[in-house]
Amino acid sequence: MPIRLSILGSTGSIGRSALEVVRHLRRQVPVAICTNNMFIERELSALGWIDEFDHVVVALDPPKPHPDAFATLCSVVNIEPEHLLFVGDSVHSDVRGAHAAGLQAVWLDRY
Repeated sequence: MPIRLSILGSTGSIGRSALEVVRHLRRQVPVAICTNNMFIERELSALGWIDEFDHVVVALDPPKPHPDAFATLCSVVNIEPEHLLFVGDSVHSDVRGAHAAGLQAVWLDRY
């Protein structure tokens, strides 16, 4: 059973509270995004969030949950898999995929 994390603001919106968490974490550790969304950089730019992350990894070939997607992330951030904590909103693609690649993982329950 994956660890479950819920981040909801007083309005029920994940956006603002998630950004606060990212900013808090980034004061202590590098923060990266690993996604199958090929438009993520454009979307983050539109939100004004692109500079909030140290790295953005678009995993298309192969996509998550393939272990090579997570290996690419580890290479980009220069952290061994066993020392990287992956937070994702999909139990299958994120949590199970990360575990299969040797990462620790937390499920972000957005609902």
